[in-house]
Amino acid sequence: MPILRHPAFRSFVLAAALSSLFSLRVFSANDKKAEQSEARELLTKSRDLSNIELAGSPAFVLNAKIHFQEHGHSANGDLRILWTAPDRYRQTYSVLSYAYTAIAKDGRLYLARTNEDVPLLIYEAQKTVRIAMHSDFDSKQKLTNVRTMQFAGQALTCVSARLSSTSNTDCFDAANDVVTAERNWPAAASALDQHYEFSDFVTFGVRRFPQKITFRGGDGHIIEIEIQRLALARDISASEFTIPMPSAVETWCDQPQFDAPRVSRPETTLDLRMALAQGPATPLIVTGASVYCVVERGGRIRFVTLMHSLKPIKDQFVQNWAHGTRFPLLHCGDDSVEYQTEITFAH
Repeated sequence: MPILRHPAFRSFVLAAALSSLFSLRVFSANDKKAEQSEARELLTKSRDLSNIELAGSPAFVLNAKIHFQEHGHSANGDLRILWTAPDRYRQTYSVLSYAYTAIAKDGRLYLARTNEDVPLLIYEAQKTVRIAMHSDFDSKQKLTNVRTMQFAGQALTCVSARLSSTSNTDCFDAANDVVTAERNWPAAASALDQHYEFSDFVTFGVRRFPQKITFRGGDGHIIEIEIQRLALARDISASEFTIPMPSAVETWCDQPQFDAPRVSRPETTLDLRMALAQGPATPLIVTGASVYCVVERGGRIRFVTLMHSLKPIKDQFVQNWAHGTRFPLLHCGDDSVEYQTEITFAH
C-alpha cells in the first residue's frame, strides 16, 4: 500500500494538522490579549496628558478664536477660559449676537446667556474643547480593534471600543498625544457622527495641549478653534468672578449623575432612546430624525432643533414630541441641573 494512503500516515497527518491549528489559535488569542493590554496602557498614559484642568494644575488663561461653518454659512466667535481650580473658573463663548458665560465658585454654577436656548454650535464648541482637555474615551469599554493609520504624514496607533450603539476611536502619535478622535453612530444616524482633530501640541507645565482643534460633524457642521494664548494666570482680579446679572444658578459638582438608567449621556443607551420613542415620537422614528435638545432641571425639553432626518418631517412633529417628553434628571447631589444632548431615532 502506498505510504500516502496508509491509515497510520493519514492519522499522523490529521493529528499534526489539528496540532498546528490549535497552536495557531493559541498564538492568535495570546497575540490579541497582548495587543489589548498595550492598547489599555496607551489609553492610561494619554488620559490626562492634555487635561490642563486636572485638580492640582496651575491656574491658566486661554484665549481662542472660533470659526464656525454650517451648510455654506460661516461665522466667527471667541472663547476665553480663566481657570484656577476644578470648582472655580470662568468660561465665555460668543458668536454673532449670542454670548454664553459660566462662572463656577463657592459650590455654585452661574449661567449668564443671551437666552436659555443654547445654540447647537455653542454646545458643539464646548464639547470639542472638553474632549481636547480630557477625552471621554472610557478605557473600561470593550476594545474592538487596534490598528495603525497614516494621518498628516505620521503613523498613528488607533484604539476602538464600542458602547451600546456607538463606537469610539482615538488615534495616538508617538508622544501619546490624541491626534484624532471619532464618535460614530449607526450608518442611519450619521448626522451625529463626530470627528475631532488636534495638532500643534505645545508643552504647558507637565502637560501638552493642542493649539489647533477641529470638529467635523455628520450634520455638516465644522468648528475650527485656534488657541491665541495659553498662559499661567497671575494676579487674578476679583472682578473676574463677579456674577453677571441676571444669571441662572445651579449647584456645582465634579461629576453629575443621571437617574436610572445611570449612563454617561442619555443618547448612549438604546433602552433610554426607546423609552423616549413613545406616542408623539412616531413621526421621528418613521423619518429617522436626529435632534438636539436643551433639557431643563425637571427633565422637560426647553429647546429642540432638528439636526437631520432621512425623510422630510414637519417642525410641528418635532415640537409635539418635545412638549410631551421627559428626560432623566441630571443630579448634583440633591439638586438637578440642566444639560444639552443629542438623540437619534434612526436605526
